[in-house]
Amino acid sequence: MTDPTSLDPFLNRRDAIARHGGAGAAMTALATGPPRLVLPQSADAFAIGERTQDLGG
Repeated sequence: MTDPTSLDPFLNRRDAIARHGGAGAAMTALATGPPRLVLPQSADAFAIGERTQDLGG
C-alpha cells in the first residue's frame, strides 16, 4: 500500500498504459495521449472502455 500518487510523472515516461477503466485515470491518460489498454472492473468502467475505443485509444 502507498499513499495516493499523481499519475502525471509516470504518464510522461511511458509507451502505453494499462488501467482498470476508472474515470480519473481515463481523463489523465486521454489528456496525455499514451496508447491505452482498459481492463474494466466495475459498471462504469465498461462504458469508459468503450468510449476510449471510440476515441481511438
